[in-house]
Amino acid sequence: MTDFTWLLERGPLPLLVSMPHVGTRLPQALARRLTPAALTLADTDWHLPRLYDFLQGIGANLLVAVNSRYLIDLNRDPHVELDENRAERLRPLLCAVIDAMLAQAQANR
Repeated sequence: MTDFTWLLERGPLPLLVSMPHVGTRLPQALARRLTPAALTLADTDWHLPRLYDFLQGIGANLLVAVNSRYLIDLNRDPHVELDENRAERLRPLLCAVIDAMLAQAQANR
């Protein structure tokens, strides 16, 4: 797996369009811990690349997520607290991500 979170497709205009939820890549360590429903990546913005496929043609710069938002949500401020309901739903996922990161760090030693 290559080590990048997003792709920057450069254009000549001073216009940057971000697509933070189109990524679908999941590390195997995380994918193994997801439910079958989560593995469908239902929170992915599947249609944005097609909807905005004209942007490169007009010269816009595109910032496109590579990883699934289940791994990293690129437009969330890490310093803002989540509401209690969302935090409870995300807690198992965040624990799985942390476990995967620790396992990878140990494997790289």
